[in-house]
Amino acid sequence: MRYAVFCGTGEFQGAADATSPADAALEVLYEQLAGVDCSQLELAPCDDLAKASLLVYELAGELPANIADKGIHSLHEIPTKGEPNGFIEV
Repeated sequence: MRYAVFCGTGEFQGAADATSPADAALEVLYEQLAGVDCSQLELAPCDDLAKASLLVYELAGELPANIADKGIHSLHEIPTKGEPNGFIEV
């Protein structure tokens, strides 16, 4: 399944093909932190979405072409479906 990952404020962080929302979040974090030791990085589900540091949505279609551009992209620019899965770093 393809997922879109956002920080808790709704800024797009990346997309990943993964078997679960948690795996997608970790994959995007690993890409962002390339070269940094991530062996201790763990995510836990967070039901309170206002406190979540990452929000993961299932993608509903393809990413828009402008997403490859540098800059900030927000939730309203990305086609998603369903409710988000929230995660916090532990």
